[in-house]
Amino acid sequence: MKKIFFIVITLVSLQSFSQQAKYGNITGKGEYQSYISKDGTLFNVGDKITIGSPSKTNQFSFIYIGNGILTPITFIGAAWSNTEVTVKKINILGNEDSGYEVLVKANNGGAMLNILLEKAINGGEIVTASKISDEALSELKKAKDKLDLGLITQEKYDSIKSKLSKLIK
Repeated sequence: MKKIFFIVITLVSLQSFSQQAKYGNITGKGEYQSYISKDGTLFNVGDKITIGSPSKTNQFSFIYIGNGILTPITFIGAAWSNTEVTVKKINILGNEDSGYEVLVKANNGGAMLNILLEKAINGGEIVTASKISDEALSELKKAKDKLDLGLITQEKYDSIKSKLSKLIK
């Protein structure tokens, strides 16, 4: 009986850990191997992600150190901008009634960061492919305006367009 219980618990744990969670289609809390965010970005354990800009003047609102139980929660400062961190865990917290939240644990070889992922993406605190695409499109439109105004040459515009087009989805 103990063996059967152990096997069932092990299989359930492995299934939960190996699943992929997707925004809007989360079926339960637990630890996941990958997550697809609202903007379509795929996050996997082991991936590198880039910290963007703080949503407050000099402090991030959705990225912090500590857990509030054993160690106090400390929101990271602007010095973390453009830092690359490695995803160590992807956890889904909450429940169907109150809603689910994706908490990513990541580090850069030092401090373990807690990232409230969807909120951090929405606030620009995490850089995603979607954000890079939007920025590239905006930059290309500015270059086109400069071309139309005669501020840059067609060759310069074509060069900019060639580089930025690769980033636009």
